[in-house]
Amino acid sequence: MFLFEIPTADTKDLDVRDANHFRKSLRFRAKVIKELKRRFRNEYLGQLNQQQKQHHQSSNIHAGNIVLVGDDWKKHIQRPLARVIKLIPGKDGLVRTVKLKTQSCTLILPIQRVFPLEVSGNDITNPPLQKVQQTDSSVNSPNPDTLKAIEKPQVTRCGNSVKKLDRLNLLTLTDVFG
Repeated sequence: MFLFEIPTADTKDLDVRDANHFRKSLRFRAKVIKELKRRFRNEYLGQLNQQQKQHHQSSNIHAGNIVLVGDDWKKHIQRPLARVIKLIPGKDGLVRTVKLKTQSCTLILPIQRVFPLEVSGNDITNPPLQKVQQTDSSVNSPNPDTLKAIEKPQVTRCGNSVKKLDRLNLLTLTDVFG
């Protein structure tokens, strides 16, 4: 029979292991977010049709819409997204410029440099809230006497009822310090 040397039974520091695990998960999440942004820009924004007619384009843009900010120096895929805050009409009454809010700043641009997305910000709505009738506040305010009467007995997972312990309280702080 041979004796084998037992490898050390020491464990690695769990804090170091957890820190490495968190770093890996953060890197993975950042990678997933970066990949989603890249796919959104390549697949969706790359397929958007730019509308050439100014009059037709100005009728599609409303306050609250999400738009692409036009830039001659960037590709269509790399242009920043912005939300239309305000439409600014010209002297003739037609909308000529728009005020936009991007991730980092607020811009005022001519409408020719703004390209609306297919889905506007107004199309995405939250479900309507239901109205709740308010009842008399005296009914909602708990009375300590009624709480004891209404109090349900506690039951364990097995279905046994739990009894409250009555302690003797022989030694209180007033007996010690008073």
